Amino acid sequence: MKKEKIFTGCLLSSVVLPVVFTGMAYAGDIRIIPSLAVREIYTDNVDLDTVDSQSDFVTQVTPTINIIANGNRLNANINYAPNYFYYPGNDDDKDEIRHRLSAGISSELVKDTFFITGGASVTQQFLDRRRAIASSDVSITQNRATVQNYSFSPQFLHRFASFANFRTSYQINHFRSDDTDRLTGAGTNFRNSTRHAFSSTLTSSSDFSRIGWALAGNYSTEDRSSQSNFEQYGARLTLSYRISRMLTALGSVGFDERSNVSFLSESGGFVWDIGFRLVPGPRTSVSFRYGRRFSDNTYSADALYRISPNNTITLSYSDRIQTFQTFAFEELNTNPFTGVTSFVPFLDDSITRRKRLLLGWQATRGRTSYTLRASYEDVVSEFLTNDEERWRFSGTISRRLSPKLSVSGSFAFDQSEFDSATFRDRFWSASASASYTISESLNSSIEYSHSDRDIPNNILSGPANYVSIYIRASL
Repeated sequence: MKKEKIFTGCLLSSVVLPVVFTGMAYAGDIRIIPSLAVREIYTDNVDLDTVDSQSDFVTQVTPTINIIANGNRLNANINYAPNYFYYPGNDDDKDEIRHRLSAGISSELVKDTFFITGGASVTQQFLDRRRAIASSDVSITQNRATVQNYSFSPQFLHRFASFANFRTSYQINHFRSDDTDRLTGAGTNFRNSTRHAFSSTLTSSSDFSRIGWALAGNYSTEDRSSQSNFEQYGARLTLSYRISRMLTALGSVGFDERSNVSFLSESGGFVWDIGFRLVPGPRTSVSFRYGRRFSDNTYSADALYRISPNNTITLSYSDRIQTFQTFAFEELNTNPFTGVTSFVPFLDDSITRRKRLLLGWQATRGRTSYTLRASYEDVVSEFLTNDEERWRFSGTISRRLSPKLSVSGSFAFDQSEFDSATFRDRFWSASASASYTISESLNSSIEYSHSDRDIPNNILSGPANYVSIYIRASL
């Protein structure tokens, strides 16, 4: 454990320290914003027990430091917050610390030629979607672990006049969790993983008006400590032809290989696709591709319709083979400070094929903002027990009643069907809150949330209510 903590500290330092020192050299503006937040929460089911639920008044203390650097050649943002929870009603462990970190850097070391990007995140992640889950971080459960994710990437760019642009990059990602006891107790296959990825792309430039082309090659390998390594490599030629101002024909051809014992990753070889991109006006964009990959027919789609400048509908469909770590790199970095444990289905090392359909609506009207999202996922894994079909619906609404007072509400519904089980797992949550700005450096809020679960013979997690009062001071 000591070695793991030392290693984690070294990784964190390798991301944070370059941000600080490079920021001093290149950033025109560096801001350090410390703050302290205290939240008092009442819940009627602190341990998510379905037989003997226990209520508790939980105190959460969160000191936060935010470092922002902006300049012509560097942008960086570091946000670190250790969350301290105190459970006065708990008979055993009365306190717990859960860390959250979001750090990112992008720097132009040589103008228009050499760039570096890096990042780090520490988030809270449920181990298994089928075990005890909740809509709040306040609950006590052994089905939660701290996941760390670090990345670093140098990139080189060269322009061949107006003929083509060349970009090559290397990226290293490291995923880990030091919650060994919880991982072992949950029987998860997740262990530390390191991914190395190389890619090079040559794309057409302004010499080509109607015809566009790109030649790309990639290689990646993931060292999974609990499973065999996962290696991918391939090359692809992509072409586009602008038929008219509105319509562009798309197509690509190449090969895609994977090296692993998994039945999912042995389906490499020749790949191709054809499709179109339609842009009938400034408010609408639609693209669709059909092809052959993974020894199967594949589809991809993206659509956007801007009803008005503040009213947009989006649609996308994707079909990918990836490990959990690659999936986590995309999903867990979106917003690690929401206060809600991520709902990635499993904390696992398995290779999965994910077919995902996403539909979203986002709008702002005056002082009111709305979002609606719906998604469908079909997951096929190396391990049959992780195969899942999942539907999710969620929405939010917020309104600024005055310059100091805002109210908001949200809901979410998840339904999962697992191939290894004969039942449907339904989970839903809803919340309402009001926020008030007391002064320029002092903010407060009050919130109520409820979550419940519908599953046959439910002994996993019962209904829970949460009422919280929150105050945050910028120091």
